[in-house]
Amino acid sequence: MIGAAMKKIDWKNLSYYDFIGFVAVTAILLFALYFGGLWYATYDYRIQMRDQMVGMYQHLPEPLPVVSEDYGVHQRWLVFYIDGVKILNKPQPENVINEYKKALEKEGWDAEREYVRNDKNKTYGINMRKGEFILSVSARENRDSINIHLIKRDWIYHMGF
Repeated sequence: MIGAAMKKIDWKNLSYYDFIGFVAVTAILLFALYFGGLWYATYDYRIQMRDQMVGMYQHLPEPLPVVSEDYGVHQRWLVFYIDGVKILNKPQPENVINEYKKALEKEGWDAEREYVRNDKNKTYGINMRKGEFILSVSARENRDSINIHLIKRDWIYHMGF
């Protein structure tokens, strides 16, 4: 009964919408296979890189006294990144960035870009690089915290995942 209800596909007279549907389903299946294979094949490498980033974040220099600290490891598709917040005791944002820049340069980090952004409050920031790692440190006026963002731009990152 099941075989009688199924129609054979007439490939010579395939309608436009059937063809587009077939191409779309094939593309989705190929992407799922590719992404799933990449997920499986790179699992150990990604976990190792995540652990390496956590270790690097935990050993960042602290040129100014930290009252409290919180960070989280996040994942976007296949790439891990770390966002952190450090609460400082009465900081001056421009001084904080200068102190962090000096301390990070002693640890082998290279400054890529310093910036000041004028939104509601001035935001002072610096982007640093050490190998494939990118570190961003920013501080706002009238706040006692700094934000830290760490990511590794390796081959998986450059693939867009």
